[in-house]
Amino acid sequence: MAKITNYQTLKTELQNYLNRANLISELPQFIQAAEARVKALVPDIPEMEVLSTGTLSGSTLALPTGYLGTLSLFVADGADFCPLLSTDRAHLRSLQNNSGVPSRYLEVAGVLQLGPTPDSTRSYEWTYLKKFTELSANTDTNWIIDEHPTAYLYGALSEGYLFGKDEPRAGTFEQKFQQKISEIQKSIDLRKYPPGQVQMRVA
Repeated sequence: MAKITNYQTLKTELQNYLNRANLISELPQFIQAAEARVKALVPDIPEMEVLSTGTLSGSTLALPTGYLGTLSLFVADGADFCPLLSTDRAHLRSLQNNSGVPSRYLEVAGVLQLGPTPDSTRSYEWTYLKKFTELSANTDTNWIIDEHPTAYLYGALSEGYLFGKDEPRAGTFEQKFQQKISEIQKSIDLRKYPPGQVQMRVA
């Protein structure tokens, strides 16, 4: 199997497996279907969680491209970093009448508004979720392609063989796809919960 490094090499390898010239135009649809399944089956894809750091002097932070939501936000107060909590518009407005260490935030019109207004330049640590990088241009890549390219390949092959009404081969690659998804989830769990760390799971 040739090395898969981006969207183009994935399409090439997919075509090599299917070996059907009449399916070339369908390859993007097979890949898109596999991608949708990966996103649904692996909700905690690491590249979706981003840590941003910087300095804050005003009372707003611009939301980055692909932003989905804030996981945590901390602002420096001396040697400590203080957590900010989400609030409503009325409370935020009352806080913004004062200056000091921000303690609340609210998403408004493409920015995070903070309150109280910072009384000096302060460092921040912002962890947020962003959209998964979907494959579109030939040079596109993402975490799945970089770390687990066969998840795309097996999922797309399952779709391709189903499209071609070859159910036995579709079943073979569906099984490989499910096994790969299980491996990905286990690797993510190991990152979050290293051996020896106690996990608390809510039923």
